[in-house]
Amino acid sequence: MKVEGLQEILNAMEQIKDELKGDPLRASLRKGLTPIVDQAKANAPVDEGRLRDAIKTRPLPADDIPSGFSDGQELFVLSSRKKDPDAPDNAWYWHFVEFGTKKMPRRQFLSPAFDSKKQDAIEAFVKEMRAQLEKNVKRINKAKK
Repeated sequence: MKVEGLQEILNAMEQIKDELKGDPLRASLRKGLTPIVDQAKANAPVDEGRLRDAIKTRPLPADDIPSGFSDGQELFVLSSRKKDPDAPDNAWYWHFVEFGTKKMPRRQFLSPAFDSKKQDAIEAFVKEMRAQLEKNVKRINKAKK
């Protein structure tokens, strides 16, 4: 896996972090996850489509951010759960399908999606982050004139 231009983006973010508008990281993460989400949906076994329809991106609530991550940092996950157990896209059983059970062979859909689309995801993330930063730099420069 090769990432080009990431250090340049990180340096630019550090220089303008106090003046950033919107959430370029969130937008870039969402854009970066799109190839994996799309492939996972294509890979998901379909009976009623509940599992496929449950695969989404969402920000991780602040209460659920694991230790070791800085305050305010958001993570995005492939989500297949909702608090409402009767929701049509509550595929609470996804891990049984992905990993299998003693009585059911695994039918992986997430792992192959990640493996086949991780480079596309990185490239989409970097491209969107660059666009977000350029937009913010132009806005900042215009405001300084």
